Amino acid sequence: MIGILCCQPMCSARNRFQGKGESTMFPHPPPGDSNFEKSQTPPQIETRSPSSDRQKPIPFTFDSLVRCPVTSLVCFAAIVTSSLVWLGRWDGEPMYTDFRVWEGQLWRLATAALLHVNFFHLAFNLYWLWIFGATLERAFGSLKILGVYLLFDIGSSAAEYGLSSPGIGLSGVGYGLFGCLCVLRWKDSKFEGVLNRQIVKLFLGWFVFCWVATQAGIWNVGNEAHAAGAILGGLLGAVMVAGAWWRWLATGGLAVTFLVFLVAGYVKSPSSEELAFAAYHDLEADRNEQAVRRYEAALARNPTDADSWFNLGFVRQRTGQVEGAVDAFQRASKMRPYDQTFRRSWLDAKLSWATDQQMNGHVEDAVTLYREVLAEDKDSAFGWYNLGTAYAALNRLTEARDAFQTASRLKPDEKQFHDALESLPPGVLENK
Repeated sequence: MIGILCCQPMCSARNRFQGKGESTMFPHPPPGDSNFEKSQTPPQIETRSPSSDRQKPIPFTFDSLVRCPVTSLVCFAAIVTSSLVWLGRWDGEPMYTDFRVWEGQLWRLATAALLHVNFFHLAFNLYWLWIFGATLERAFGSLKILGVYLLFDIGSSAAEYGLSSPGIGLSGVGYGLFGCLCVLRWKDSKFEGVLNRQIVKLFLGWFVFCWVATQAGIWNVGNEAHAAGAILGGLLGAVMVAGAWWRWLATGGLAVTFLVFLVAGYVKSPSSEELAFAAYHDLEADRNEQAVRRYEAALARNPTDADSWFNLGFVRQRTGQVEGAVDAFQRASKMRPYDQTFRRSWLDAKLSWATDQQMNGHVEDAVTLYREVLAEDKDSAFGWYNLGTAYAALNRLTEARDAFQTASRLKPDEKQFHDALESLPPGVLENK
């Protein structure tokens, strides 16, 4: 949990021009002296900053990069991490927001914003991050803008995850800066140089367009992150400009809103896709027991995911759950019967299970399993050979002979098949 940033309220234009604000004293006129009364009437104060005083966007120069180190570092980190993912050098998996945040991987709430879908997504977000963020960093300092970025980033990521699905990109931060500047601009017109009416209309129009496109199924956009960022930004702006009593109220509203967004993310049940994605990376990292648990949880939510069934079969084999592996492979194969990899994995796992049964003394059970495999794959030479060894162990020698002969026909160069035949009693071979 980061601390809530409380900046000093912005001075109004009236206080800036008068110097002492409400404490300015005016002499009392002598009784009946109307001329003195008129001469001592305080001048009318212009409440809008002259256009020459308005803040202009910070130019993108080397000097500006040095003087705005936090905004520069965020831009650089987004460019590097996104580029590595696009080039296939890294999958970015440790940075995505998902249920593992609540298992202790708290950094995911902040790092997902650095990743972007494509160049245009990145360029759009970095442009506005620099226009808005560099301005506020110069105005309030690097340490405070770091807190602002974390507030908007974590809050918007948690809200999007809790209310919709995990997302990536800095647009939540961008809308947070937009919301903050909207309030500052209303109080102090010097910020109109950075956020004029045309830009306000652009951001509002873009928000509506994204929402409509998402609802129409044309484009999937993190509208929840946009809205959450703008809300947090508006509340933070209110904290900056409000008077003493109202500032406490705005601070409380900001803290409660931020906590609501976090709770929304915490109470959300992870989707099957999230669980399967995490399980796959557990499998790759040899965290096999954890991978089994997560695949089983994913399939409890979506039992029609053939890939997850196949991967569950694979990781169950690793952990010695042979019967469970056979079941998982069989489910995957039935869902995707044209996939020969799924079918071959199912039959091989069942053959392995039969062998385990035979070695553990359950020979009749092994015979049943071998025959089930051969009913699906009559050309399995090792299936016939193993069936022959099981028949021989049961002293069913004629059936053992037939199985060994079939194996030898399928693989005539396999010496152990011929040796198995020769090991049978001569009378069995003579009656073939």
